[in-house]
Amino acid sequence: MPDKVMLTQQEWVEGCYAYYAENYYEPGNPEDGEWEDAHYPVPKCKGGEVTIKLLKHHHAIQGVLQSEEYQHPCIWGWEANYLSGEMLALCEKWKAEQGRRSRAALTPEQRSEISRRARLTQLAALTPEVLSERGRKARAAQLAATTPEQRSASARKREATKRAKRLALCDEM
Repeated sequence: MPDKVMLTQQEWVEGCYAYYAENYYEPGNPEDGEWEDAHYPVPKCKGGEVTIKLLKHHHAIQGVLQSEEYQHPCIWGWEANYLSGEMLALCEKWKAEQGRRSRAALTPEQRSEISRRARLTQLAALTPEVLSERGRKARAAQLAATTPEQRSASARKREATKRAKRLALCDEM
């Protein structure tokens, strides 16, 4: 059985415009639906400046077909809401590629900053109870990783600090 041949973006756009003509749609007329400017035939990311009007759900498919044709992500992510089946799978493939390319272009400092912000966002979403439990577990793990001699030394140091504070309070009186 031969492989399924992928529709080209040109065939798709021509089919869309035939559909518009058959249904007396005027591209751009808001009474006919939600229209968008689609970069065609060359995507904007490849220097394309020419746009055509497509209904939003048609634009979603055209973006996926364009991505396949140019072997470059020509989508934004919103397209997935209008797709299913093979087109949705291709959209997900190009979203993943877009993310991979974006991450590859980051400097180590930018990656570090993104990770730091993600951790802060996650921490901000935690309840005080969860934070307290995490702290308790971290202290228990830290304690388990120390030797009895280290724990004794730490305890002596804490006691000395407390004693110094008490003496300082007594001196102030």
